[in-house]
Amino acid sequence: MKVLNSRRVNDRIAQFIKREQLNQLIGMGVSVPVSMDEIVFDDYENLKRYADRFQQNMKLDGLSYTDDESIIAMMVSSIAAETLGILDGQPPLPPVLLNDIIKESRVFHRGCFDDNAYLNNIHFKKQKIGRFELSHASYSKYETIMYSVPVSKYNGVMIPRVGTFDHRFKYPRIKEDNRTWMSVTPNEILTMEKPINDATGNVLTLGCGMGYYAYMTSEKDDVSHVTIIEKEPEVIELFKNFILPQFAHKNKITVIQANAFDFMENLEDGQYNHCFADIWIGNNDTVPYMKLKKICKKFKQMKMSYWIEDSLIATIIEYVYIIILQEFYKNNKIQAPNLTKLSEDEKFQYLSALLKDAKISRPDHVDYYMDYHNIINLMS
Repeated sequence: MKVLNSRRVNDRIAQFIKREQLNQLIGMGVSVPVSMDEIVFDDYENLKRYADRFQQNMKLDGLSYTDDESIIAMMVSSIAAETLGILDGQPPLPPVLLNDIIKESRVFHRGCFDDNAYLNNIHFKKQKIGRFELSHASYSKYETIMYSVPVSKYNGVMIPRVGTFDHRFKYPRIKEDNRTWMSVTPNEILTMEKPINDATGNVLTLGCGMGYYAYMTSEKDDVSHVTIIEKEPEVIELFKNFILPQFAHKNKITVIQANAFDFMENLEDGQYNHCFADIWIGNNDTVPYMKLKKICKKFKQMKMSYWIEDSLIATIIEYVYIIILQEFYKNNKIQAPNLTKLSEDEKFQYLSALLKDAKISRPDHVDYYMDYHNIINLMS
């Protein structure tokens, strides 16, 4: 990528630098610690006392928060204060961002997932095949989690969705070599709602997991069949032996052992009505998404949907920003900070190759490459 060294282009890049500074603040203060650590607020009485005080103080300022929002406010504030407090010169979260995080967060009460058909009808006993094992895990009472993907506000500031349960919440999972490989948590349930609702006719899904997507779509009257592509033979065996027999519509399910990329390369358009791809671990695992997106641009009749695509795109945009920033630093003879070991990062290498002929000569070109829809077009 080439970036013109002009005042107008540099001014626009500087605006995005301010935006990314906010994203880094939120990430370091809230998103990363909640995602990476098991943070449990086990002193509920103290938490509630502070939450009540927060609620009363906000009322005096003319602001209204529910009991649940006040609980979340104290959790998020405590995590951010502890995390950012150890970073020299780091400011606290701005009030407007704290308010946005609170309003996007949730306390899950007992019974909130009681109507989920999969959790109700599919039961698990401890079973192991090879390095994969069916088991259960749980969230502790008042443990913080990310219950869904972030929401983009203010032209790209990513607001995390923090959640907690007011009771212990048990969920099924598959472990690989003693670490969680796949699970059916609120995050998986809520982020799959739209792809499940959109599925009709003859459906293809890339990645078996615990069969959650296959089960939920097979329950739909407007879905005639579901074909699962899974490369791991042990996962297929676990699924076929212990999960699939519990499906009410197991006759709708076909499982094919194959590499998803190879399968899609050889697939003719029109064989399926809808395809759902879920072959990445999370929002940082962007290379499989980018590679698959490129392969699937040939499909015109089959509708594609990708698990947590919004969050994947947000991660990709962060890397595009770094590529632009490198050129900005080079043009202005600024010593670039050590943001990451870019030369060793596969995501960076893949995007650099994709953008090698791109040119930024006007401010709106910066906007173009930092825009969600344009990045999707670039991928496909």
